[in-house]
Amino acid sequence: MAGFGAEPQTNKGASMDFRAINKHLRPLANRVMLMVARGVLRAINDAGGLQIVQTALLEGEMRDEVERMQNYGMTSHPHPGAEAACVFPTGNRDHGLAVAVDDRRYRPKQLAEGEVMVYSSFDQFLHLREDGALEIYAPKGIVLHTEDDQMIKLKAGKIMRHATEYDGADVAGYAEKLWWLEDEGQWWWEYWRNGATFKATVDHGIAPPEVPSEEPDPEWDWETGR
Repeated sequence: MAGFGAEPQTNKGASMDFRAINKHLRPLANRVMLMVARGVLRAINDAGGLQIVQTALLEGEMRDEVERMQNYGMTSHPHPGAEAACVFPTGNRDHGLAVAVDDRRYRPKQLAEGEVMVYSSFDQFLHLREDGALEIYAPKGIVLHTEDDQMIKLKAGKIMRHATEYDGADVAGYAEKLWWLEDEGQWWWEYWRNGATFKATVDHGIAPPEVPSEEPDPEWDWETGR
């Protein structure tokens, strides 16, 4: 037993063990730090089974051949400049996966809690609203189509069709179209088969209270669909 006043003893072996452990753990710690990164898309290749993106990571690190993982049934082609969250399994930066992509330039804002919206940078959107309604908007038109022997059904307690210029339909080349001639204040019915008009009539002009407007139903807002 060391007496009083003896020199304190140190465990030099233990100190060396800690330095050796740190030396071996440092590469592992570096790999862990490299496993997740935030980046900006510079180029997108949408030709293959998986989208390939070129991503600029923080501090100017550029990574090519990053595979973008998307949910089954949903796909998109983002613009360069969109932001991505990337993961690198085992910390190997040579094989990256972009697991989420967002673009603050185009994302719709101020949605109510629980609402969902599918959108694009071209102003179309599909909005699942908090009031239970589904709102669809496309500035250049909406197309619904199926195979020739199939059917498209609309089922509701009330169905309203509203057109400011014309409403038309055709079956196997036979068609009719109802025009509203705003300048003349008149209706124009047009019937034809295979593109050849064979009957056209003009109804009497109508009084201003009956003239179609952008909101013919006071209980329905055609701008918001509510």
